[in-house]
Amino acid sequence: MRGLAGRLGITFDGTLLQPTFNGLPIRADSSAPVSSYGILAERADSHRRTLSADESAEIERRAGEAYEQALALVDS
Repeated sequence: MRGLAGRLGITFDGTLLQPTFNGLPIRADSSAPVSSYGILAERADSHRRTLSADESAEIERRAGEAYEQALALVDS
């Protein structure tokens, strides 16, 4: 987030590391019930339990290049 903030020309702040709205903590936007605030590590790989291998491959085919470009921008 520090790199992204720099790229956007904004000052890095620790609040960029957690989901917020107007500076207030919010629960994650999720298709599953959410009872806690902040980043939910268990949601990061939930697609592996719900998508087939073919569906995952199709997403990678369609969005993989854009994802890699975005990562390169953050790293630069």
